[in-house]
Amino acid sequence: EKHEQIRNWPDLVKAGIVVAVPMLLILIQPDLGTALVFVAIFMGMLYAAGTELKYLASLIGMGILASPLMWKFILKDYQKMRLLVFLDPEAPQYRAFGGYHVTQSLIAVGSGRLFGRGYMQG
Repeated sequence: EKHEQIRNWPDLVKAGIVVAVPMLLILIQPDLGTALVFVAIFMGMLYAAGTELKYLASLIGMGILASPLMWKFILKDYQKMRLLVFLDPEAPQYRAFGGYHVTQSLIAVGSGRLFGRGYMQG
């Protein structure tokens, strides 16, 4: 049985290229949500494959360090606004961009508690 683990940077880069090709095609669409799902799946696969934690931590660190560059040069204005609304849906400046809907959905889910209130019961 052939079972290899990712134990060095060249192997990690090879695995990253395999995932990066379809992810870049998805980003061209632009579909940020699906691309982020690819990142999460890739990280989970690396962990399941036995990749050393120092490599996973390095990738996470590089992602965090690259975040300001992605915010400034890659994300479009509407994508930035969606992230800001997600982080603070109650801010008045985001109401026109969907903050109202996020807040109302939280109220609806919160008022139903564990088993809900029943059909047409508020």
